[in-house]
Amino acid sequence: MCVMLCYHTCVVLCGYIKKVKSMEKKYKKILENLILEKIPHCRIYLFGSRARGTAQSGADIDLALDAGEPIAFDTLCVLQDAIEQTDIPVFVDLVDLATASDLLKNEVIKEGIVWENHQ
Repeated sequence: MCVMLCYHTCVVLCGYIKKVKSMEKKYKKILENLILEKIPHCRIYLFGSRARGTAQSGADIDLALDAGEPIAFDTLCVLQDAIEQTDIPVFVDLVDLATASDLLKNEVIKEGIVWENHQ
């Protein structure tokens, strides 16, 4: 009985994990497209709980943007509005690395994952 329950739980959980990963890929693509449309040649870092692999259900998506110079406030507002119009079910927090605190920059550099594949 325990073996069957454990097997069923694993199948359900593994299926859930696969579903979450495919959804995350979908959302990554949407976010990359929106960001690069507004800020070409921007380096995008995923950081926070999703980068550490400790995100709980409904956790926000923390993204740090490195455009090599400060990003205009209007551009960030337009980008945030565009993201909110998508079907991404969680809040996406955008941070401009050029204007972020040193503490946050260090966290992003230390723990962040660079989204390299802008395809």
